[in-house]
Amino acid sequence: HDWGGPVVEFVQRAALQGGFTMTVSAPPSWLRDESKNFFGSSSFDYCVYAASLGYVDLCVAAYTITDKRASVATFFETGADPIYLITFATEPKTTWDTFVQSFLTIFQPFTTECWIMILLFCLPVLGLLMLFHEYDAPGSAYPRTVPMVVRNVRTGRRRYKSHKVKMFRHIFRSLYMAFLAFFQESY
Repeated sequence: HDWGGPVVEFVQRAALQGGFTMTVSAPPSWLRDESKNFFGSSSFDYCVYAASLGYVDLCVAAYTITDKRASVATFFETGADPIYLITFATEPKTTWDTFVQSFLTIFQPFTTECWIMILLFCLPVLGLLMLFHEYDAPGSAYPRTVPMVVRNVRTGRRRYKSHKVKMFRHIFRSLYMAFLAFFQESY
């Protein structure tokens, strides 16, 4: 067989740099029927089945880790697949219309109605849920009271007291944090 691809090349280079030998071979053909009975007809599952029984040491491929595969074999992930955006090349222009057109492309995955629902319903609800979940919890961004130093102007004496935070401040803060988290992609 002629195997190749970025994952295979990665493992081959790792073997070369690690100073160990690697023999690339297919799992025993007589295991195919048993693999089909256990997993199905996928050649990926065929190799996982052979590795789980010790007939091969490892399988090199871009696997999707399913529950059934993970139940019989250990997986080592080599990294994430990058996503590339491929577009047609046009003559470079720096007009306002070009900027607006480029900026609006980020909103194309959803309809206008869907964006309105996300911005005016989903994000505010998530922010309010976060507020009610964390309200007055130790170390929370939404404390019931905050410490305050009050100084008497005539005597110059200071005293400490707790000042109750008005709920509308927490509501505005939770809405603001929900929108920030959405646009920062950290929600």
